[in-house]
Amino acid sequence: MINLSVCIEMFWRGLPMDERIRRVRALGFGACEFWGWRNKDLAAIRRSLDETGLTLAAICAEPGFLPGGP
Repeated sequence: MINLSVCIEMFWRGLPMDERIRRVRALGFGACEFWGWRNKDLAAIRRSLDETGLTLAAICAEPGFLPGGP
C-alpha cells in the first residue's frame, strides 16, 4: 500500500503550520512534509505531530546546509 505525504507548504496557506497538520490528519493522511525549517514554529509543529500521531516525512534543508558542517 502506498503511503502519501501531504506537503503542507502548499495547502491552507493562510493557516499556521500546526493547524495545517491537524487538517492533514482530519483528511485521513498519515504523514506530512514541509520546506525550510528556519521560519517555522518547530515547538508547535512537534506538539501537533504528537497530538495527531502524524509522521513528519520530510523537511527540505536550507541551500548549502550539510549535516556535518561545511
